[in-house]
Amino acid sequence: MAERSRRWPIDVADGDLAKPAKIGPHDAILMGIGQGPLTWTPLHAANAFAAIARRGEYVTPRLYADATQERHTLGIPDRAITQALKGLHGSANEENGTTHIITYAMPDGTKKSESVFTAPNVNIWAKSG
Repeated sequence: MAERSRRWPIDVADGDLAKPAKIGPHDAILMGIGQGPLTWTPLHAANAFAAIARRGEYVTPRLYADATQERHTLGIPDRAITQALKGLHGSANEENGTTHIITYAMPDGTKKSESVFTAPNVNIWAKSG
């Protein structure tokens, strides 16, 4: 086992990962929208979407400003990045976007809907789920 930094409380677990179950076309479709057989923490999710926002550049997360960071180009085609950003923007900004409108029940049983993101001059990209 490699020596761990005393300043870095987040480590990958030692040992082997279990062999993944067979993934079929249905799983692949769900994974394409961030659903299905995925296991990740909020930090993993934030860093994945940050890599998309950086147009395919992955930066290791850190908890301290002076901690070492590594940068890697993931080699994601620019067309794929553009499509992902278009979908994330549409989710939050288009009428049929899955994060654009929230609907909730009022105490009298009626339903009310309103836009989720309403700050003027602020661009939002989002993913539901």
